[in-house]
Amino acid sequence: MVVHCNGKIIIIDFDIKDEKQYSFFLGPELFNLNFTKQDDDSFVYSILKDNDAPTPLNEARRKSEKEDKQLMLIGLCVVSLIVLIILFL
Repeated sequence: MVVHCNGKIIIIDFDIKDEKQYSFFLGPELFNLNFTKQDDDSFVYSILKDNDAPTPLNEARRKSEKEDKQLMLIGLCVVSLIVLIILFL
């Protein structure tokens, strides 16, 4: 098995006899390439972006999501306060 991307070989493994997983970066994103053995001794592959690994991009994404949630909570509190003030006037 040879995996190449953008003209570069990123993985070479000619000894796949069972299920295997490979991790590699494409730019700042971490991907997992999975080979799963089927009942008829053939293989199926899948490639998934890994958003859980502690990479710099994922950490920045988590920080941004946390800040977004905080801003939404502040906005909800402000809107709720304005609605309460209008109801009691």
